Amino acid sequence: MQKLHRQLWVIIFAVSLVGIVKGQIQWQYRNPMPTARQGMAVAALGDSIYVIGGTQAGHNALNVVEMFQASSNTWISGLPPINFARTNSAAVAFQGKLYLFGGRNHNNIISAVEMYDPGSNQWVVVSQLPTPREGLSAVVVDSVIWVIGGASAQVNYDIVEIYDPQNNSWSTLPEHLLVPRVASVAAVINNMIYVFGGFYFGPLDSYERYVPGQGWEMVGSMLYSCGSSGGDVYNGQIWIVGGENSSGILDNVQYNDILHQGNWENGPPLQTPRKNLAVVQVENTLYAIGGKTTNHMGDATNVVEALDLLTDITSPENTNLPRQLLVKGAYPNPFNGTTTIEIYQPHAGAIQIEVLNILGQRVRQLYHGIFQGWKHIRFDGLDDNGNHLPSGIYFVYVHTAAEQEMIKINYIK
Repeated sequence: MQKLHRQLWVIIFAVSLVGIVKGQIQWQYRNPMPTARQGMAVAALGDSIYVIGGTQAGHNALNVVEMFQASSNTWISGLPPINFARTNSAAVAFQGKLYLFGGRNHNNIISAVEMYDPGSNQWVVVSQLPTPREGLSAVVVDSVIWVIGGASAQVNYDIVEIYDPQNNSWSTLPEHLLVPRVASVAAVINNMIYVFGGFYFGPLDSYERYVPGQGWEMVGSMLYSCGSSGGDVYNGQIWIVGGENSSGILDNVQYNDILHQGNWENGPPLQTPRKNLAVVQVENTLYAIGGKTTNHMGDATNVVEALDLLTDITSPENTNLPRQLLVKGAYPNPFNGTTTIEIYQPHAGAIQIEVLNILGQRVRQLYHGIFQGWKHIRFDGLDDNGNHLPSGIYFVYVHTAAEQEMIKINYIK
């Protein structure tokens, strides 16, 4: 036993020196946004990314619109402002125009729907949102726009209202969301509408989808709960970036190849953790714009990061799977609720996954069995007796008869 402890001490010391990051950070900074803000709406026309409204502090909203030219990494300011300053709104691009829904300015929920036509270069009010709300999501479905969920006066909505731009008319989807969500991410993948995470009495890790002719159905759980994240779709993959949960403001990124019925995976973490950010995909690149970096008043950021999804991230179809035991990391980390460890075992065989304290003593056995491929293991901060462990540094020790890996985690109660 003493020999085993000495071996573990050597591993722990090595991990503490080099950390758990393998490879280089893949998010790259771009030119910062001229106006630091959070809670913006975002939509793209071609390679032009429009960042709309938001706030710098509290609910006092902005009417500012700035445009980022992705191809040249340049910002254009001085665009026509929106008519109603707002934060926590939703925007979509549809038939060469931008549409803006909902949001809040101080204590006022905005009902005016605005449209921007680059040809006339002005914002005009075209309609009124039947159920005014903030923290809503919007997606284009065929020739109409679905406005999903949101909140008003501390009430979460499970409704979906549908706007028809051609006829300037509204209808309501008969089926309600299974969970009333605010600050969630919505997306259309393979002709089905998905809604991910958000808040309802706390952050959610669940996601649901609307199947035409059948209604809403719960699909499953993401790697971790999050709300106030940003997200977009790339080649059938949904990317959920940043946000907030019980662990705090996140730098975490999770994605799933929904189109090919993939599993949830951890993506490269942001360099700057933030919530209430704007995320959009343009020409094989995912952009994370602005947001809020702390829970203090203000602290809006103008940071812009970009992730090249074509060259920085490789898909299962064109990448050989690892040939040896791999522990990708724990997310979130630090954590104060639950963290998820992602492990790959190339061949079926016995494997043990344990949590060790800084003395190299096992405090929790997470798994002892046989599996092959990817496996997600959750750790809830409890020891083998079901007692809460004290805050501090711990190590997840993964070992087989031939291989061993270890990562460091930070538990904060």
